[in-house]
Amino acid sequence: MFRKFRILLLLFVFATVAVGAWRAKVRLTAWEHTVHVALYPVAAEDSPATQRFVAALEPGAFAAIPELLDAQAAAHGRGVLQPVALHLAPPLPPSQAGIMGGRIAIAPGKAEIPAGLGDAVIGPATAREIGLLRSTR
Repeated sequence: MFRKFRILLLLFVFATVAVGAWRAKVRLTAWEHTVHVALYPVAAEDSPATQRFVAALEPGAFAAIPELLDAQAAAHGRGVLQPVALHLAPPLPPSQAGIMGGRIAIAPGKAEIPAGLGDAVIGPATAREIGLLRSTR
């Protein structure tokens, strides 16, 4: 009896997760509501020029993105007032190592090797190189 109850409970949990994932996908791709996107600038290296650039980023630097998506939504007959709302979050320190760089920046001129692959990320340039992303060039 306990085994049947446990299987029924697991099936219920699985169905709940599956329906939730399906609903999230349908709502996101229906373009009926505004999609809120947070942009987290990450300084991928510890050079002073990169740090200054990331610190100087302002929301206006990304104003063309919602305008482009708004024009595309209108061109495809989607009447969303604002398809995407971008929010610029505070800059994050490079807490993860790039898969090609293999080091985590701790301080200017100082880096350490990550403990494992869980602490490494694949940057866009590397992803294109190894075929994970299609090149737009």
